[in-house]
Amino acid sequence: MPAFGSYKKRQEKPEINDIPQWQKVFQQVISDDIAAAKKPVRWNFRKDNEGLFQLSQSLDPYAKLNEGLVTLWNKATGREDELAATQLRKSFQKKVNEKDYVDGYADIAKGIESGQHDLLTSLGELLFMGTDAVGDTNFMKGFQDMMEKQKPDSPETWQGDLSALLIQFGAPAGFITKVLGRAKKLQKVKNAYEKMGTHKASKIAQRAFEGAVIVGAADFIASDTDRAMPGLYAEEESLKGLSGRKRAAAVFRNKIRYGTEGAIVGGLFPIVAKGLQLLYKNIARPVTGAVAGPALTVAGKSLSGAAKLLANSAEALEDFAMIKTAQDIARFNRKYGVDLTLPAEA
Repeated sequence: MPAFGSYKKRQEKPEINDIPQWQKVFQQVISDDIAAAKKPVRWNFRKDNEGLFQLSQSLDPYAKLNEGLVTLWNKATGREDELAATQLRKSFQKKVNEKDYVDGYADIAKGIESGQHDLLTSLGELLFMGTDAVGDTNFMKGFQDMMEKQKPDSPETWQGDLSALLIQFGAPAGFITKVLGRAKKLQKVKNAYEKMGTHKASKIAQRAFEGAVIVGAADFIASDTDRAMPGLYAEEESLKGLSGRKRAAAVFRNKIRYGTEGAIVGGLFPIVAKGLQLLYKNIARPVTGAVAGPALTVAGKSLSGAAKLLANSAEALEDFAMIKTAQDIARFNRKYGVDLTLPAEA
């Protein structure tokens, strides 16, 4: 018996002998790694340009309108007609998906479709949010489920992501900018701007206010429930298990959060931009001028005279390029009537 009491016999670890299971795990890891690897991006214009066709169809409003009308006609008549352009687009989409690289034009088309879908989803939520809040109905939930089923593929490149953001948020921001521009013509708004004055601080305040209104309103209108961008300071409220008025209220509060964040960011744009301008003017430019100035200085007034000459005369520029000695400089000055003196070497 041990001196310090009894102890249990150490158990040996079981050997791993389930080879088939290990192989399955290994294969899954390899498959996931291959799937996660980024494909190269190509911009095919002359050959294999199916992606360019996809982009042209995404930018053509009549193509989408015709497809929508045919879809409505098929539902009303029970037929399954399909436009030739739609058949061609589906055929090209299949070819694009089978490629071992990302077609840049097709990815931008994906971004456009994704941005349109997210914007329409957000507008639909605004529409049905009021209906559900008043009648305690569940229209918005059905609309969200329908849009989720129709959600297009997400873009894979930054160009595609940027296209999606420009469509989703740029369209309402442009509309709000136009409305705000027309609102400035109203007499009451004019009087309010005149009271703020024309001082630099007043102009910055006006720009900050306009930026806050534009970006804040665009975020409120365009941000859907499944917004890809995370919140800056507050997480969105979960909609799990909610319906009717409660769901509508939660969606409204989330949009208020998005709008508030947008107003903060939009209001800070003019202030930060002015701060960077002052930083460069008062600190960066004097420092760089003091350091790089002597190396770029030409004595006396010859800088303006020689620079003007070289900018207007190809012959003078050619002769200047051939200067190697002090005699060449003197010959150049006599020929063109300038007083060029280069800085002495250190």
